[in-house]
Amino acid sequence: MPALDHKTVLVTGAAGGIGSAIARRCAEAGAAVVLTDLDTERLTALAKDLGQAGHRVLSHTVDATDDTAMREVSQQAAAEFGSLDVVFANAGIAAMASLEEITRDLFQRAFLVNTYSVLAAAKAAAEVMSGQENGGKIINTCSIAGKTAYPGHTLYSATKFAVRSFTQGLAKELAGRRITVNSICPGMIDTTLWNPIAERMAKEGTVSSADQALEAFSTDVLVGRPGTPDDLTGLALFLASADSAYLNGQCINVDGGLIFD
Repeated sequence: MPALDHKTVLVTGAAGGIGSAIARRCAEAGAAVVLTDLDTERLTALAKDLGQAGHRVLSHTVDATDDTAMREVSQQAAAEFGSLDVVFANAGIAAMASLEEITRDLFQRAFLVNTYSVLAAAKAAAEVMSGQENGGKIINTCSIAGKTAYPGHTLYSATKFAVRSFTQGLAKELAGRRITVNSICPGMIDTTLWNPIAERMAKEGTVSSADQALEAFSTDVLVGRPGTPDDLTGLALFLASADSAYLNGQCINVDGGLIFD
């Protein structure tokens, strides 16, 4: 039996590189997948691709920071497929800025998208999962930047340190409802999230061109290369499956050996 057969998985930020890779891997493992994002065009294309491959899929244009919208899509997922078993809170933005560039508006947007979206997903998921015999699983996309900060990424790191804290706190708060909460902490992953970072590094002269930025940032990765979204999907599938039933409150690095806890 596939690892997620008869399970329903909801993914926020599903149109992006990491979200789409996780959604695809879960669908291939037998899950019904519910895709949410604000990028309707890419979201629709992913849903069409998965549907044509024979997978059960729904897509909804949803703001992951909107409590009402997240509550509605979570309930719709359970109503359509019979349960809501796993939620990947994956929505996020890069928010790269130096100290002098951090404004109140940027600060609020970074924490709203990167951190509050995790809470909105957890609240919506917990409401549905609490009424299920087997509870459920909440899996957050954190970052190694949530364990160590980098120059120019201080604000982003702060949002991810908060995600790490919420992961641990919610794991304790929701354990009595049979809901586990864990996080994936990616390292240097080649997605469009890197585009503004790469452009900035090229502009500052840190690298000679934007296409060298990811490699430059990955020189200390022990496996010798930056990661891809598919490098994260093995852990994602494990966390979504019954094999991780005894894992709770953990924030697990997937970074090729860049940092050690």
